[in-house]
Amino acid sequence: MCIGAANRDPAQFADPDRLDLTRDPNRHIAFGSGIHACAGMNLARLEARVALIRFLARFPSYALGGDAVRGGRARFRGFLHLPARVA
Repeated sequence: MCIGAANRDPAQFADPDRLDLTRDPNRHIAFGSGIHACAGMNLARLEARVALIRFLARFPSYALGGDAVRGGRARFRGFLHLPARVA
């Protein structure tokens, strides 16, 4: 249907619009599943984990600095602006 709707089913996720990295169970479909699973998903997960750990170690006081502005596209969800403060 639409990749922008993926992982946002309220029947599967208690709060589908909130980012919760510790959600359990987390039956998301970001990397596909079964025979259609992404071959690079484990590398992508490792890269994301390393990047986030390094970023938060470098900027421990990171915080949002204002209201996020969504891009408004239906196919791919994202942000036009995501103000942040780092020190």
